[in-house]
Amino acid sequence: MLTKKYGTETIEGLFIEISRSSQIQFSRDSFTKMNRLRLLKVYIQPWKYCDVDLPINFELSSSELRYLNFSKYPLKSLPKNFHRNNLVQLNLLGSNIKKLWKRMRSLKT
Repeated sequence: MLTKKYGTETIEGLFIEISRSSQIQFSRDSFTKMNRLRLLKVYIQPWKYCDVDLPINFELSSSELRYLNFSKYPLKSLPKNFHRNNLVQLNLLGSNIKKLWKRMRSLKT
């Protein structure tokens, strides 16, 4: 599905568990056509070594994203086109993240 991109426009949730591999590679546009994506979880067990290859120009363009859980996220920042307006939960356990966004935003009540 991620390599052929079939049906990506209709995907609302994706859970990727990496338990048997020691490496996973994503392309720049692995998730770009998933405009309805609300839930994305890339799970790597905390004690397991896994080389996550994610290009610096990686894109995650869904404005519908509510939940992002990306174990061992390898980049220092989220993608430039990342939409955080609808985000309810963000979990980047074991990541290399240094900066989430430039300025603070108040929560709407």
